[in-house]
Amino acid sequence: MKTLNQQNDGHYERRDFIGSLFIMAASAFAQSPVETMAAPKSSNADLAPISAIGAHVCGIHFYSGNMKRQLIAHHYCSHLSDEVLQCVLYDSDKKDARLIGVEYIVSARIFESLPVDEKKFWHSHNYEVKSGALTAPGADEAAEKDLMKVLIGTYGKTWHTWQVDRGDKLPPGHSTAHDGIHQGRAVGSKDRGRAR
Repeated sequence: MKTLNQQNDGHYERRDFIGSLFIMAASAFAQSPVETMAAPKSSNADLAPISAIGAHVCGIHFYSGNMKRQLIAHHYCSHLSDEVLQCVLYDSDKKDARLIGVEYIVSARIFESLPVDEKKFWHSHNYEVKSGALTAPGADEAAEKDLMKVLIGTYGKTWHTWQVDRGDKLPPGHSTAHDGIHQGRAVGSKDRGRAR
């Protein structure tokens, strides 16, 4: 690498300085992402919210009002209470899965207590569970049945931050609402919030 040539007045030649910056930038970009963006190592205690995740379910999501745009969403959920679950959503169950959204799941009792204007943002899980559209990958049959007993009768509010079905390399723009499936069809805005 060429070194900067210092002129008599103590200043560096501009051309050499710019050339050095270019070489440093090129070498930084040439490093692998693992080298430049390695995640810091943490103890399990630092990952308390993540280690609280105790369930993995997989379901079909579609963009609000558009049944043609469907995607598989892997939900990794933790209990906040007996009546509230929070789930992080990924586009696969692989190590390099992309975080694509969140879903909040509440009991029917909590859903019924919501204001009418809020209920329109929630969808029932009844059909997804009864139809088999919601599964528990990797769970044995008994564990999957127990998990579905917890989810039947619940309601979910889902926001996707990354529209991976379009091929977006990063999550652009605003997050989008997602709907559930009710009796084999999309739950549109007129269906949302109705007891099913």
